[in-house]
Amino acid sequence: DDIAISFGFTAKDSDGDPVSGTFRVIVDDDGPTIAPTAAGANLVRNPTFADGDWPHTEGWGKWDTTPAEWNIAGAEPGQAGVRLELIQSGYGGVFSSNGAPMVDLEATPGNVQISQSYDTLVTGQSYALSFEMGRSGSDGTLEVYWNNNLVGSYVPTSGLMQVVTLNLAAAAGTNTLSFRETGSESTNNTGTYLANISLTPPGYATVDEDGLAPLGVAGGSGDVPGAATMATGSLGINWGADNADTADGGVQDGATAGQVGGSAAALSGRAVYFTDAVAGGELTPIVSARSGSIDVSLKSGNQAVEYQVLENGTRLVGFTGAFNPQNTANWVFDVALSDDGKGAFSFKLLRPIDHPVSGTEDDLALSFGFTARDSDGDTATSTFTVIVDDDSPVAVKDAPVVLDEDSGAHGNVLANDHQGADGARLTHVTFAGDTSWTDLSVSGANISRPEGVYSFTSNGDWTFTPAANFNGQAGFSYRITDGDGDTSDPNVGVDNTVVITVNPVNDAPVITSDNAAVTLIEPGDLAFINEAGLTNPSSPKGLEPIKSVDTLLNGRIDAGITVDGMNLALDAVQNELGAGATRADAIAAVWDYLDDNYSYTDARINEASAKLAIVYAKSLQAGGMALLDVVAKYTPDDSDINSTPERLQSLHDNILGNLYWVGLADKLGSTSAAYLRVQSEAAAHGLSAIFNDRPVYSGEEGTANASLAWDIAHGLYPAATGQMTATDVDTPAGALTWSLFSGPATSYGSFVIDAPTCKWSYVLDPGAADPLKAGDVATETFTVQVADGQGGIDTATVTITIQGSNDAPAITSLQNADSTLVGIIEADAAPNHRLEPAQNLDGQLLTLIVPGMNMVAVLDTVQAALGPNVSRAQAITQVWDYIDDQYSTPLDASGYYNNLLNEASARLAVEYGNYLKAGGAPLLDVVAKYTPDSNGNSIPQRLQSLHDNLLGNAHGPSLSDKLGAASPTHQAILDLLAANDLSDLLDRPIYDGNETSTNQAFAWDLDNLLNRASGQITVTDVDQPSGVPFSFSADHTIGTYGDLVLNATTGAWSYT
Repeated sequence: DDIAISFGFTAKDSDGDPVSGTFRVIVDDDGPTIAPTAAGANLVRNPTFADGDWPHTEGWGKWDTTPAEWNIAGAEPGQAGVRLELIQSGYGGVFSSNGAPMVDLEATPGNVQISQSYDTLVTGQSYALSFEMGRSGSDGTLEVYWNNNLVGSYVPTSGLMQVVTLNLAAAAGTNTLSFRETGSESTNNTGTYLANISLTPPGYATVDEDGLAPLGVAGGSGDVPGAATMATGSLGINWGADNADTADGGVQDGATAGQVGGSAAALSGRAVYFTDAVAGGELTPIVSARSGSIDVSLKSGNQAVEYQVLENGTRLVGFTGAFNPQNTANWVFDVALSDDGKGAFSFKLLRPIDHPVSGTEDDLALSFGFTARDSDGDTATSTFTVIVDDDSPVAVKDAPVVLDEDSGAHGNVLANDHQGADGARLTHVTFAGDTSWTDLSVSGANISRPEGVYSFTSNGDWTFTPAANFNGQAGFSYRITDGDGDTSDPNVGVDNTVVITVNPVNDAPVITSDNAAVTLIEPGDLAFINEAGLTNPSSPKGLEPIKSVDTLLNGRIDAGITVDGMNLALDAVQNELGAGATRADAIAAVWDYLDDNYSYTDARINEASAKLAIVYAKSLQAGGMALLDVVAKYTPDDSDINSTPERLQSLHDNILGNLYWVGLADKLGSTSAAYLRVQSEAAAHGLSAIFNDRPVYSGEEGTANASLAWDIAHGLYPAATGQMTATDVDTPAGALTWSLFSGPATSYGSFVIDAPTCKWSYVLDPGAADPLKAGDVATETFTVQVADGQGGIDTATVTITIQGSNDAPAITSLQNADSTLVGIIEADAAPNHRLEPAQNLDGQLLTLIVPGMNMVAVLDTVQAALGPNVSRAQAITQVWDYIDDQYSTPLDASGYYNNLLNEASARLAVEYGNYLKAGGAPLLDVVAKYTPDSNGNSIPQRLQSLHDNLLGNAHGPSLSDKLGAASPTHQAILDLLAANDLSDLLDRPIYDGNETSTNQAFAWDLDNLLNRASGQITVTDVDQPSGVPFSFSADHTIGTYGDLVLNATTGAWSYT
């Protein structure tokens, strides 16, 4: 802001003549300036290709095969006769920035590579690479390599030289820089032009993630020495004359310490603040991050880094998530600017920053724009850069591992490694003799080797299981990779090698087993078949399907039917029976048809029965359900001394018995065509053993079941067998000992291992498997052990899976109506000779026993209050006790003529009468009134049952006397008795239980009330879904001495 000052002046000559004029002075403003950040010297030798004699001159320029300081080669393998061509700036219309010459990387014979090496670089330090590139029209791609790793690939813009910059981290030892031309036009003699190459150490401040606590580590492949997390530097500001400032103790003039946001306009005097990228509003800082030459989005822990300015733009915080000035846990870095001296910055690294390039020390360059403003408001802008040095993990030597042969080992390689601030995971392993590393993310966690199997997890866990009988040296080397992809030193050595020594030991026997997993089906009942049994004996019909298929089978069961023909008939029957019908249902239905049409010498029926047996046997061999629980033939017990049925034969035994050759020879004739057809088809289906040898079991009482063991041995019973063998290099097979090591606590069958033969067998117990319902699957596992007597053992498991089948419902109870009294102290046992219940419900009954009461409701309430599973008799006793107790309380002020108590007693008598009519057990044995003997004859003076007391309260003359014959209450009781068909109780004799009284009531009761019984049928069926009712039926309901009534829905019964 220059200022012009004008001055007026007058000049006079010697005789006094004046002349006036003006002159002006310009006061040039003194704005701040910022010196550039100093960088180191260019390390590239012959960076402009001006050195050397370039001995070969052409019209377009010069060329050489050995240019000074540069090595040249063909980019293509085996390419010969390569030369580097030098052209002047402006050739083909392309100009270098300073007129320096250029080299053409696609000249003769095309696709040239040039390279140069450096031996003095600081390991892990970042260096800035800069070069210019362009082309005149041809295509092609320039590739840049650092230590043989591709770090950049570019397609130059035609007619223009472009400047490219990269940050490169130095590796240990010699570092090599290469430029390579690639592309389809490899022989057109013009391609990428390259000029002005520089490689310089940075003039930047550096912070190192190695210093971050608690995981930062020093060292690592390619890591620069040092672990500072704080960096400071000068901003190089020359304030000029307008440099007014006040000592501010670290806070610039006008800035508010700790303030979030704030305008830089509030700063007074000279000031330096972060440059605002967007004019107006909240200050938006200019921050950039570069990995090499690539701009990257800054992240920490895979979360985007956001920026918040503080203290009027003089302080900047990088953070993740939500910013909280009171909580620095998610702050990544904190940068502050000072206007003291030439201006300064301080950068504090708080959390690791993600480095996008994995597998190397990928240092990041963070650049911050800042503005210097002098005291009269003039400004200058620049940037400063902080290098964030990457943090590589370091592997630390693991302790040697020693184990015995045939055992295993495990450990964790990360436990003692330095993972670094980014955290680390196990990523690569290699083994003795390998020439490369195995990437665990590609090969998986399990690696099989001749010495055994290694398993690895990314968190560093490893396990080693030696191969059988292996002993000697094993182990592996490993590399760990941190959170942003840096790896530990890949050189195999003691620090990253796990040495495992396997000692030889006595070898245990090894079991091999066949048939170790078997599925068996529980023999069940058939949903579409009514079996033979007590209610359906074999004479006249026995087993019957629920739906007749006779018409369907007429014409299908022909003479000479084949096994295939029988299967077609079964298909039709299964379809006819309807949805849900099984093959077993169809087999049973066809059997019934054959049985209903049976004649001993009928060739058609006998041959068809044999063919059905073949189909059934094949279904058993295929794992089908054995029809052992389906009763085919049943004859009830006769008058012998036991209750065993005279015959009870399963459908399983009946069907298979029809294939036995003795019976067939007798029925068909051993030379008949039908007999020979059966014999041939049995052989064709591998069933000759059944035809020739299977014993027939008729199911008749007293007949031994010889077929059971035969069926088990031949796979026709739900049983299984298997063979185990064992080998032991130290012990002969005959010296090994076999045993059942463990099995389920409860089993659905029996498991046996035969020690001499090593053969096992399992036989299902159908009764034990009955609790399994259809669709249930139960698994039993048996562990067999073999021992060599020297401490060596091996085990093998046999798994038996049992599939549940449908079982018919079973009646478990036909109990009479419950009359159980619980907790009642009867009068003869009570000290005061008064009947007393265990619970006191007098408070509730006081509100229930009111004039005109509904005694049914009263009893319902009392029964519920007494709790679950309490009988009606218990509720009646409870209410009676309450009424009886009131005769000795103020409630009985009227004595014998208390209308309320007498009404309640009468109504209770009516409900007791209904209870007896429904078949309830009479309360004849419950003592209600008792007076001990007083005359020495050992007979109580009074002993009255609760039954007699209750019914006596409905005696007609007594009711008329107590209630008044003309009273409404008396009439209500008479009406109630009539409505319940209990008017006869008015005439029932009273029996008071006194020693001198005659009991005429009992005979009356036998004729009128005690001729009924009732109860409840209880049924269980594991296959019946909860809440789905059963249906009940009875063959006979009219008896010789009375009639039975059965509720078809609930199973409740009554007999009169």
